[in-house]
Amino acid sequence: MGSNKQSKLIKSIGRAPNPGWVNSYFNLVDSMLSETSLTSDDPRLVMSLPAKRTLPVTVNNRYVLHPFRKEQSRTEFILPANQGSVNKYLKEADRKGRFDAIYNEDESQRPWFVGFDGNPERIVDNEFKRLWLSAVEREIKRAKKSPYRRYHEPIVYKTAKDQDYRERVIREAFK
Repeated sequence: MGSNKQSKLIKSIGRAPNPGWVNSYFNLVDSMLSETSLTSDDPRLVMSLPAKRTLPVTVNNRYVLHPFRKEQSRTEFILPANQGSVNKYLKEADRKGRFDAIYNEDESQRPWFVGFDGNPERIVDNEFKRLWLSAVEREIKRAKKSPYRRYHEPIVYKTAKDQDYRERVIREAFK
């Protein structure tokens, strides 16, 4: 398959435990992009190909979805600071932490970043998805442009949105 960017993408995808895992991750990315109407040219969105071979999704200053951090099969999500049912998911998380405060944000309003091992979609029931997307929407409204926008790679966006293309790069990554 083609370009240097595509090569980096394939190597990153190849870090996933298996093709089903990475497809599950991109299903989540696609769902989040559709629900929020974020497009590849939105200045708040960053889908990058870092040297560490991860495939994070950033909105403005914060990760909203991040695979492969430390454990290969872990996926991390942003969740809101203080919404009732968040505690249920905090208890179930394999990793949890809070983001640092930004933009004069009150300490109590710092969102959570929670990680779950296994299939990326395993934890995402309707309630979790609602909480996750509400935290993403909050980040979308926080600023007009990501300071990391120069790292955005449209090819990662394409992988999330174009099922045929995704299948081709996954096949290439796991051949």
